[in-house]
Amino acid sequence: PAVAGGTTSPEPASPGADPALAPPAAGPALGRFVQLHRRYVVEETPEGLRIVDPHAVHERVLYEQIVARVAREPLESQRFLFPLVVDVDPEQVLALADRREALAQLGFEVDPFGRGALAIHAAPRLLAGERAARALVDLLGEPDACDAEALDAPPGAGRLLHELAATLACRAAVRFGDALPDAQLAALLAERARVPNGHCCPHGRPTALHLSLDELDRRFGRQGAG
Repeated sequence: PAVAGGTTSPEPASPGADPALAPPAAGPALGRFVQLHRRYVVEETPEGLRIVDPHAVHERVLYEQIVARVAREPLESQRFLFPLVVDVDPEQVLALADRREALAQLGFEVDPFGRGALAIHAAPRLLAGERAARALVDLLGEPDACDAEALDAPPGAGRLLHELAATLACRAAVRFGDALPDAQLAALLAERARVPNGHCCPHGRPTALHLSLDELDRRFGRQGAG
């Protein structure tokens, strides 16, 4: 079994979660699997084995969910009793004016708070409270470099929203190094096979590497061995 001890999804600071971005339902994996060193998952396949990066898979799943949701309506927000004040560079305060609409679609409500700070009144429910500030800083910086084919985004202004969605998905996904329970790992492995472009995250990093039995036999010098 995989190492247990994680949570099903990042928990928000306030109760409840965005129902449109619920974690995937658990489904049967192709074979046995185990999480190694709280990093990668090794999964048995009919052809050999697959080494999976759970963070990259969850990032792809969240990105596809976010893009589908914002095409209909903004992400559901969690409102804070007291605003979260975040120190930022003056350039990021200026960037807020250009990205306010996109941030609102992603569930953020933000206002300037002096020359070098921002006040977060609401953040997406899929973010844990402590991640909201870091995510906002990232969203107001240079967008993460995304692979054009992996992003599959329209040109122009629409691409910025997709790039920001990719950044948000990365910040909301399970962390690399998190110990995850079997049920969540099984759900991610099943979802990887179903989600569009499940072979890579929105930034183009692979979600899995494959080793066939033939390749393993060659490496162990067992070609033709009985």
